[in-house]
Formats: sequence, structure tokens, C-alpha cells
Amino acid sequence: MSQAVSEAPRSAQQRAPTSPAVRQILDRAAEAEKQSRFQEALNIIQAGLRENRGSVELIIALGHVHVRLKRFPEAEALYARLADKDGKMPFHAAVGLSEALIGQQKFEPARKLLTPLIKQAPNDVTVLLGLARCAMHRKELVDAEKLLNAAEAKSSNNLRVRHERARLLLEKKEHAEAFALLEKNIDRKEPHGDSIDLWIDALKAQKRELYIREKLQEWHKRHPHRPEFLFGLGLTYSRAGEIHTGRQALEQVGKMLGDANYRVFYELAVLERLAGNIEKSQKYLERVLDLKPNHPAAIRTYGVDHKYQYGDKWFAMLNTEAANLTGMQPMDQVQMHFGLGKAFDDVGELETAFRHYAIGGMKKKKVDKFDEQTSHRVFEIMKKLVNKETISKASTEGCLDETPVFILGMPRSGTSLMEQILSSHPDIFGAGELKHMTSALENIDVAGRRFKLGDVEPAFAYDLNANYRERGQWYADMLKSLA
Repeated sequence: MSQAVSEAPRSAQQRAPTSPAVRQILDRAAEAEKQSRFQEALNIIQAGLRENRGSVELIIALGHVHVRLKRFPEAEALYARLADKDGKMPFHAAVGLSEALIGQQKFEPARKLLTPLIKQAPNDVTVLLGLARCAMHRKELVDAEKLLNAAEAKSSNNLRVRHERARLLLEKKEHAEAFALLEKNIDRKEPHGDSIDLWIDALKAQKRELYIREKLQEWHKRHPHRPEFLFGLGLTYSRAGEIHTGRQALEQVGKMLGDANYRVFYELAVLERLAGNIEKSQKYLERVLDLKPNHPAAIRTYGVDHKYQYGDKWFAMLNTEAANLTGMQPMDQVQMHFGLGKAFDDVGELETAFRHYAIGGMKKKKVDKFDEQTSHRVFEIMKKLVNKETISKASTEGCLDETPVFILGMPRSGTSLMEQILSSHPDIFGAGELKHMTSALENIDVAGRRFKLGDVEPAFAYDLNANYRERGQWYADMLKSLA
């Protein structure tokens, strides 16, 4: 993308006033957006554009809603339409374009776009925050601090300012202060959605999934009509393997938000795939790709159970999106290579398919580092310590609750089918493949050795040294709460 040079900000130039008709459209869209009715906001603006073709204000507003929905490429394309042949565009379009670029992690083009804007509007908070974000990406934390200080001086209670301050604190490893700021942004009548996303991601990095769940449940009780908390809970349930509870939460969010939010449909697709409902998952993925064709994870996942053929709609979409492969984020590139590998495998171009699989595998190793030696060491310790002899010498017996029934087997051996057959009985609840057992077992004492699995938040603090019975009862109680 070539660098755009913008006009002066609205306050500094003589602009034709917004017409009453356009103002009414903007007000109606803003009201719908305020209530998280984003599809309605999109419909209002798009209908307005049909009656007021070329309205700069409406195009900028449409781009803004796309940014709110995290449809950054769509927003980028809209804002770019407002550039003239010399690359000049209205100030607010240039600011919106920078947000769309940052949303796609295109930090350098965004920085080049914002640098001249700060000279025109040194007190514009959005410009200051955009430059601060770019500085953080470049690890220029001192510059980011100065920019944030300037933004705070202009708007100290601004939610976005607080959000970027928290991001800077996370960069500086000052986690407690960062979480306090984010939770201040979240625990309110109209929560800041981006702060929820950052809060969840940062806590996940610290393996604090149980804390995430507890807080989201607390906030959802306090603000039951806000989709953000329910969506976060839906993700938490889904990631833990709680299919039924996750489905209920995500479907309710879908009803609240309408058909505009591709993220809800994608998470439902993932959940249904985990539940073994492949056809239903594919339908959700088709809805995702109708809304957001450039969704690498959805493209790759859909292709797993789709038989590609030359000329089919999905093969064409895959190849169209692959044209931008080098501009994608590393993990998105991995998804696209695996998706392309499957597609070319289906049409018999095996050499091309193999190359994509190989490149995708190499890139995934760089993104998703796997420590083979550590894993091997853990398995060796388990073989030595977890056996009939050591367990028989345990100081306490295990939990005697007979509620759970565990189905064990190798992958692709029919365990999911067995669970679905059993759970069709009215007196049996199928809990799916839950991820809570690792929380129950974290730091458990086996023959005087404490196991640290290291990838989950423990159900019991290390100092408690909970015994087998306590850990088993915690798991059984958790299972009963799901049923």
C-alpha cells in the first residue's frame, strides 16, 4: 500500500456541512452500534449510501463499523477508496485506515501514515494511540510512554488510552497493574471489547484459565445483556471441552449480535467439529467465509472435509486469498499452506501439495515451538513413578464418587462415537473431551515427587499439596456442575 497524505483535520479546514439526511443516518447507525447491533448499523449505513452515493461521512462510518467487527481488510479497502490520484484523503479516513492497518499488524505502513498526521493534529488521541502502538511493536517503549502520556493529558478517562497503557505495562512485564487497568475497562455497563480480548490473551499466557472463567461468570451475572462476557465464557467452555455449555453460550451470543459477527460462527464451527458434528461445522464455516473470505483458519478447517475440484467456488476462494500469503501473519501463513496442500492433494497435484505441506510444517515449527527433550523426560518419569506399586503406597485413597465414566482409547479408535451413543440415554450426560483433568493433577505428589505439567492453571495451590481424594472430588464436582 502506498503512503497516503491526508488533508488537514476537520476542525482546521472548511468542509461542506453534513446534510440533515446523512446526519440522521449516522445518528441511527451510532445508536445501533452503541447497543452492539452491528449488523443493523451496517444495514443502515449501506442503505444510506445507496441514497447518498459517494458520501464521505458514510463511507468513513462504514469503515469504522468494519473496524469494530475486526473486518480490517474490508475497512482498509473502504478507506482506500477515499484517496485521490495523489494519495490524499480526508483526515478521518486516514486515521481509520491506520486503525485497519494496525488491526492487521501492518505496523510499518500505519506508522508511515500516522507520522505526518501528528504534525497536523498533535492533540488527536487516536493518532497518538496509533503511533504508541507502532512504537510498542518496534520495542521503542520510551517513545510509546511519551505518546501515551500525551494522549492521557488530552483524555485521561478514555477507555482506549487505558487499554493501550495496559498493553505497555504488559510489554514491561508489570502484569498486576495491567490487569487492574483492563478490568477497570471491562467491569462497566458498556465494557471495552478490545480490553476483554487483551485481558483474556494475557491471562491465558500465564495459564490462568480458571481465573478467567470465574471473572467472566461474575461479570456476566452483573451485566447479562452484554454479549462480550457471554462470548468470552463460550470460548472458555469450548476450549475446556465443555461442548454443551459452550454451544448454549455461543448460540445465545449469535442471537444477540445477529449475522454480522463472523467470530461467533467460527467458534461455533470449531465447537461442533470437536463434538463430531462435521456437517454442522461446515455450514458455520461457510457463513464465516461469506462474511470474511480472508479467514485463513476457516479456509483451512473447511478444506479438511471438503473435496476440492478445479473450478469449484472454494478452490477459487483459496487461490484468491493465497495471492496475499506473504502479507499474512506467520500463523495465518501456516494455515494457508496446509489448506493449499489439502486442495492440491485433492486435485492430484501431489508435488505442489507436498511443497505446501513442507513449507507449512517448517513455518509452524518456528511459530509453535515444541520441546521434544522435555516431553520425553516427563514421559520417562511417569513410567517410573505412576504404576501400581507407587499408587498402592499412597497415604490416602482416591475419590470414591462413581459419577464419572471415562472412555479411553487411541485417536480415531471410536471413543467419540462411543460417548455419543452412551450420552443418547436420558440418564447419561456426555461431557466431551474435557481439559480439566490436567488442572486437577497439576503439582500432584506421586511417590514423593511433585508433577508440574506447566501448561494449565492448577485447581489447588502448590503449598496445599492436595491429596488424591481432594483432587478427585474437585473433578467430580466440576463434572456434576456441567451436567
